[in-house]
Amino acid sequence: MIKNPTAYMASVWNYDFMADNLPGKCRMSDIDAILERKGNLLVIEIKAPNAGVPVGQLILLKAMVKAGNTTVYYLWGNTDVPEHYQRLRKDKFSGECMLSEKIPTDATHFAKIIGNWFDWANKHPKD
Repeated sequence: MIKNPTAYMASVWNYDFMADNLPGKCRMSDIDAILERKGNLLVIEIKAPNAGVPVGQLILLKAMVKAGNTTVYYLWGNTDVPEHYQRLRKDKFSGECMLSEKIPTDATHFAKIIGNWFDWANKHPKD
């Protein structure tokens, strides 16, 4: 939770100064929200309504999911008003990562999804 939005925004970095030392289109990325529970990671990427998913970000998050301890949700909506979500998951047969269809949601519903993840993480420690 951001306790002081003004101080938070004042601390946001522009990572462009590192770009010359990275090949091609490779760039640094940030994570909007992350939670750790017993070695399991929950990542949430927030997107404005109708925003796309950047290719580089999807590559990064797929690598995290394939590592085996990370769950990723994309959450679309205006500030503090969730509208849809997608889950990035690894197929248990092929091992490939894929995004679910967009699923309608609201704050109460999505909070329950996060609570369910927390309960699951408690029962499936990785550490």
